[in-house]
Amino acid sequence: MYQSIITILFSVLFALPLHAAPDTTTITPRLRISILNCKPGEEVWETCGHACIRIVDSSQTGAEHDKIYNYGFFETSEDKTLWEQAFTGRVIDLLDTITYDLLMLEYTTKKRGITELVLNLTPNEQFQVYRYLRDNLRREKKYYEFDTFYDNCSTRIRDLFYNVFGPSFVMGQVLPPHSRLTFRDVAVTTQCPAQQKHWFGFAVNMLCASRIDKVMTNNEAMFSPEMLQEGLRKATINGHPIAGNTIEMLPQAVQWPTKPNYPLYIAYILLALSAIAIYYSRYRLLHKSIAALVFMVPTVLGCIILYTWHLDGEPAWKDNYNILWALPTSILTPVVPQPIRRLHSIVALVLIGIALLVHILRIQLMPLHEAGPLLCAMVMLHAFQIRKQQK
Repeated sequence: MYQSIITILFSVLFALPLHAAPDTTTITPRLRISILNCKPGEEVWETCGHACIRIVDSSQTGAEHDKIYNYGFFETSEDKTLWEQAFTGRVIDLLDTITYDLLMLEYTTKKRGITELVLNLTPNEQFQVYRYLRDNLRREKKYYEFDTFYDNCSTRIRDLFYNVFGPSFVMGQVLPPHSRLTFRDVAVTTQCPAQQKHWFGFAVNMLCASRIDKVMTNNEAMFSPEMLQEGLRKATINGHPIAGNTIEMLPQAVQWPTKPNYPLYIAYILLALSAIAIYYSRYRLLHKSIAALVFMVPTVLGCIILYTWHLDGEPAWKDNYNILWALPTSILTPVVPQPIRRLHSIVALVLIGIALLVHILRIQLMPLHEAGPLLCAMVMLHAFQIRKQQK
């Protein structure tokens, strides 16, 4: 009898700790989550900077202790480099991780600055962000089609907060009321001249069409890592601010040496040559040679615009109204018969006028700073052809 009672008591006593133990699957690791704003670098794809997420997990050691979650990786191969991807189709980016030490080594070597914004999230909020990132590392989710202005390393982090926290998350206001700031204003007009990337700025202005002249909303402004960090600094979850300390981890040490603005200089040379061709028009061979050289430039630009427009690539290349003045048929002006030449020049001048109207209405801004002298040269030569036929 007593033995039975003792046996039952011991059974109950040993069973109690098993039932009272907490569910370890709900315990969140001790995390420190921050957003890194990486400053611009010397490469053209580093012009707008970079954004990534740092997670320090005090429950881990080694490589898992301090990791960078980076939406800015892209895959290349011997068969297809990054540039070949860009000009044959969409660039495929992916989320991947590296250690904090490797990131610091790379950015120290490149002399690029890094600013860290620590996030004051609750343990549950931290775990939700951590779980979302771990889920996005799965092969079926990690890849995405890169879009410079609408789907990049910075917008992916912006969308993370909306996807994880839903309507309880409110991004901070970074644009002033009634702002008219466009994508082109931030990415090209400001960044490229400041970094002395004149050829790249000219190329972006030529190839990126009306889509980047859209006035940005506050959320769309987060395509810029600088604005993303500023937005998160003012952001809230359920009305509570999420921003903690801002730490300068690396100072920006990249020097931008002054470089000649070759696109502008070439345009002025073409303008001068056009004036020479008109002044010495009695020398037919000289006139036709110079005219062919001047019109070869818009012809090549027009062909590139048509190619990128119809390419299944960067969405910003679609609907490019620069084709109105950069006519692929421009090269025919000096060589076709006189009646056709005059008609072509009339049509070309009308289209240049329409292009200027499109620019004035801010439907799409033309690269007038670099291309302005070239436009003047083209107008002079076309007007000369029309006037010559009237004599």
